[in-house]
Amino acid sequence: MSAALERIGPGYNASLLPADDTGTPRERILHVFRVLEEVSTEPEFRGCPFMATSIEVKAAGHPARGVARRYKDGLTGFFRHEAEAGGAADPERIARQLTMTFDGASAWGVMHGEAVSGQAVEMAEVLLDAAGLGSPVEAEPSDQQLV
Repeated sequence: MSAALERIGPGYNASLLPADDTGTPRERILHVFRVLEEVSTEPEFRGCPFMATSIEVKAAGHPARGVARRYKDGLTGFFRHEAEAGGAADPERIARQLTMTFDGASAWGVMHGEAVSGQAVEMAEVLLDAAGLGSPVEAEPSDQQLV
């Protein structure tokens, strides 16, 4: 299970990120949620593989959970980096909230068997507004990579 996550992890995380470093931090963060909404329309949508693994494997010390956590922490790191670049008052807090929102939207799509249809982006926008990332801010080039 750990080896499978290691194989799919880089591609999965890379598929969520913007293709280049253009755009504001807000736009770059919202891109991740737009991708989630898009893939949730596919009939074979299974949600986040890292969340699925963490739910399936109950033992906290299982190696697969460690791999899943590392990749999930990579997404949180991306959000944190963009929040810092956008001038958020508490980048760590908003990064964690965005990750929880991503995970919740992903799980909802799987549970209900339907697309999240704008709801993930809308929830992320509310969080970004509350964090002070409501107005466009010019983006600094980012070399932030997911694990």
